[in-house]
Amino acid sequence: VICGGEEAGVWAPQIEVAVLIDRRVDLVTPLVTPFTYEAMLDLVFGISNSYVEVSGDILPPPAQQQKEKAGESPAPPPRAKKTKVSLNSNDRLYDEIRDKHISVLGPLLHSRAAEIQQAYKKKDTLKSLPEINEFMKTFKQLQADHGSLSTHVNLASHINKHAKEEQVFRQLQLEDEIMGGSHTNGPSADLVQRVEEIADSGAPVTEFLRMACMLSLASNGLKAKQMDQLRNACIQTYGFHELVTLLNLDSLGLFRLNQGRSTWDNVKSAFDLLAEEGKTPEGDVSEVCSGYAPLSVRLVQKLHSSPRGWRAYADSLNLLLGPALEVQQQAPHSSAASSAPSAGTGAAAAGGGKAAERQRERARDRGAMKRLDKDGKPTPTVVLVCFLGGCTYAEVAALRRLNQLEGRVRRYVVATTEMINSRTLLESLRPKMPSGTSIPLGSNLAAPYSVPLRGKFEW
Repeated sequence: VICGGEEAGVWAPQIEVAVLIDRRVDLVTPLVTPFTYEAMLDLVFGISNSYVEVSGDILPPPAQQQKEKAGESPAPPPRAKKTKVSLNSNDRLYDEIRDKHISVLGPLLHSRAAEIQQAYKKKDTLKSLPEINEFMKTFKQLQADHGSLSTHVNLASHINKHAKEEQVFRQLQLEDEIMGGSHTNGPSADLVQRVEEIADSGAPVTEFLRMACMLSLASNGLKAKQMDQLRNACIQTYGFHELVTLLNLDSLGLFRLNQGRSTWDNVKSAFDLLAEEGKTPEGDVSEVCSGYAPLSVRLVQKLHSSPRGWRAYADSLNLLLGPALEVQQQAPHSSAASSAPSAGTGAAAAGGGKAAERQRERARDRGAMKRLDKDGKPTPTVVLVCFLGGCTYAEVAALRRLNQLEGRVRRYVVATTEMINSRTLLESLRPKMPSGTSIPLGSNLAAPYSVPLRGKFEW
């Protein structure tokens, strides 16, 4: 954490606090299933540069939609034809629903449809030219809202259908048991067996790896026998080339041998990561993952929940990959005494002595709503949150909810090396197959491969 240390009237930085979070501190969140609309769009379709490409059987191309509105019955487009959908805040409906839980999308979209229909009916009551002129001013926006509603109804319907698939439902149940269970002495044989069954069911390799990595992280690694069981399931089902994937996962600490007693129970308790079943506080950051609060966002929340910042939670931070540092940045040409930061050996460390700590507390007290706009009203403090190693859309949604919980006294700006989800994270660790080759899903080591035995892989 880097905090601005200016004195009043000397220097006013645009960013008061910069929080840098290493992805290795929170490897669990990218693996957890998100439940906000935007995060689900990314998981199901993949958001690239604020766009998603959707096949024609889910979302017809604009030309076909126009013919359907005119009452024509055009031939269905080729299956390969895709429609590109822009996702940004210029779309008023998308800006409203992007961070909503998918369970509330149905009633909300139905309500917006009723409002648009009611607005269209106003044209039947127009009697004078001024009234017609006033209606035409809003007609273009009304048409845009209508088109946006049609698009998001189709996308939300497909996501809802995907979420209700039996295989997805079973994996969500397993995910809940892994996240909520106690794995102090390692995972149970039943959980390992159920993860193995995901591979046997012919699910995508990324889904198998996601659950295997989640189990490993919650248990602080797997026993040797359990590791062999899941490794064999992976290789026999998805092919020998996944050995490279398993080695990459091991080097990152995502899927590895047991490293001692698991501290997952302590982490969950210290950072309040899991809400009680059916008792998720309304508006809490845990809503974005249906009961799980992203650890990275809890770290940001704790930074401002005490005048001492992270120093007040040293014991909790010691449970995580460290160290955690707080640095007080001095203003240029400031007469204030300098405080040099130091990195301790623990997970939470900040230097400078008592004088530096008092200075940090004064800066933090001034940190919320201290600037005034041209009308003399306080403006929110800008907090830059940098994710090194990737950020998920669920974490962005959680930071927006945190902003609301705090009464909008701060404005969170997110910077990241890339946007990720469980699929893209795990795919980045898989070897790239040579051009023109393929491994059939469900093949095993005894089955013939289309990959030359002497061929080289790129990874």
